[in-house]
Amino acid sequence: MSEVPDLTAVEWLGSSSVRAPRTVADLVGVDLPVYVRILHPAGRVEGGTCVDVRWDVVARANGRRMHPEVEWGSITGSWSVDAQPPAWEESPDSGALTESVARGLAKVLRHVGADSGVVWAGTWEGWDTEWPDLEGPVCRFNATGREMLAYSGETAKFLPASPQDTMRDYLNLCWSPAGHWCVSTDIDLNSTVIGASEDIAARILESEDLEAYRVSPDQKLTWDTDKINPLPAPPS
Repeated sequence: MSEVPDLTAVEWLGSSSVRAPRTVADLVGVDLPVYVRILHPAGRVEGGTCVDVRWDVVARANGRRMHPEVEWGSITGSWSVDAQPPAWEESPDSGALTESVARGLAKVLRHVGADSGVVWAGTWEGWDTEWPDLEGPVCRFNATGREMLAYSGETAKFLPASPQDTMRDYLNLCWSPAGHWCVSTDIDLNSTVIGASEDIAARILESEDLEAYRVSPDQKLTWDTDKINPLPAPPS
């Protein structure tokens, strides 16, 4: 008879005391000491190579202000604009953990010793893909109203740093079975939110590789969240 997997770590998700939809805590799914939002970089071509462009660069180019609730359409002036050269030429990726963000997160977790052992990960069932070299999915579960597939394995399987490791494109959740941290990249958002301990959150906020802000658990992540910069027309 095959061993029945311990699904306690999966059942832990969804225990957040904040139930309002599309909030930081709703996306992370659990109560943790600190929440951080990492902005996915835009891109600009230099010498035939696409390089990362931080949101604060785009904001300065458009005379906008940066703050924890900033939204991309509010600093560009429109959700439909495709480029604003020379500042940026490619929009931030939505629904996917970018290479630089994955690399920065992996570096932080490695530094604090939080990347050792087995972690859990979830991918949206709609991606219709599987991680190679991993048995599973272990089970199906619901998170933020989406059907997810759960896998377990070493951190490096889910937060790879090399451009050849494309499975990070399908990583929507990744969390410590000990409950120390949880990373969430919703399929519709161009930022990643993390719930973590004070130490891990501090390292993320201090990282030069990541453009991150400390956020409240009840902060919404919707197109009209930015109340400081001019509100553009809603995305079509």
